[in-house]
Amino acid sequence: MTTVVLVADPPVEGIACQRLLEETELTPADGLELYRALLGDTMETLARSTIDILVNYPTAEGLPAGADPEADLREIAAEAMSADRLADVRFEPQVGSNFSAIAGNAITHLVRDEGRQSAAALRPCVPRLARSVVDEATLNLRRDDVILGPAARGDVYFAGFAEPIDFEDAFETRPIEELTRRATEADLDVGFVQQRTVLDSPADFRTVRSRIEADHLAGKPVPERFWNVIQERGIEVEDGVVQSAETA
Repeated sequence: MTTVVLVADPPVEGIACQRLLEETELTPADGLELYRALLGDTMETLARSTIDILVNYPTAEGLPAGADPEADLREIAAEAMSADRLADVRFEPQVGSNFSAIAGNAITHLVRDEGRQSAAALRPCVPRLARSVVDEATLNLRRDDVILGPAARGDVYFAGFAEPIDFEDAFETRPIEELTRRATEADLDVGFVQQRTVLDSPADFRTVRSRIEADHLAGKPVPERFWNVIQERGIEVEDGVVQSAETA
C-alpha cells in the first residue's frame, strides 16, 4: 500500500497562502481561512482513498508565540475524517530545510527504512484534487517506479516513488523535469497522472475560481470547504484583481 505524505505549511495567519497574500488584495485572515479549507478538503479526499496517510507538520520554531501547527492540523483532520480513519493517520514533524529535503527525507524513510511498497509527497494546495486522481496515481505505482502529477510552470502536486532517488533540491526548479531526469538516470520507469492546479499565484486563483464556479453552475462536485470560504468571505476576481469583501 502507498503512504501519501501531506506536506503542510503552518496554518498560521500571515504565513498561510503567503505568496497569494503578497500579490493580491486578500487579507491574512482570508489566506488562513483558504488554507485551512484546502487542508480540510485534501484530508477528506485522502481519507476516502485506500492509502496510508502521513501528515508531515512543521515545527513551531520561528513561528509567532503560541502557534502549534501539529495541534491545528490534528484539529482540521478531526473535522475532515471519521474517528476510525483518523486513528490510522500518522502525524510526524518535518525534517529538512526546504520542500525537497522534507519530501525526500519522508519518502526515503518510508520506502527504505520502513519497507513501504511506495510513498508519495502531496502538496495540500490542490483545490480540485479528487479521489479518482489519488487512486489512479497510487494504483499506477504498482506498475511504474515513479508517478508524477504535473502542475503549471513545471511544478508537481504529487510525486510518488517505489524507489527513492537523489532528492537534493529536486523540487526547487521545474520539478516535473528534474524528478523525471533523476529517475530515468537511475533506470526507473516514470509515469504521469492528469494535471491539476496548485494554488500559489493570483493566476492560479483566477483559474481555479473560474473552474469551480463553472462546476458549481453545472451541478458538479466542488471542494466544499474551499468553495464555502470563497462565498462566505466574498472572494472575487474584479478586473483581474483578487479581493475579498474585507478589501473591496
